[in-house]
Amino acid sequence: MTRRLYNWTFENVASFLKCHGYSKIHVQGSHYYFKGVVNNKVCLVEVTRHTNKTIKPRTLKHSIMRKSGISAQHWMDCKKKHCKGVD
Repeated sequence: MTRRLYNWTFENVASFLKCHGYSKIHVQGSHYYFKGVVNNKVCLVEVTRHTNKTIKPRTLKHSIMRKSGISAQHWMDCKKKHCKGVD
């Protein structure tokens, strides 16, 4: 379970994005690219996968959350409710 911006792993982020309509479109090495539509805007999000390491809070906030177009508050609220993605 994550707390706020800490302890988010690749699996947590990928399942959150899939839960919100994003799909994996491309993989290049350890970089996974997800594409989705938020507020009639196409968004491309790059997420790095390094085994079970957590994603740094600054990377999560300033890169992944911003590029996803989903509000930071929604990320936190959804995580509290244990939003699970579809594999």
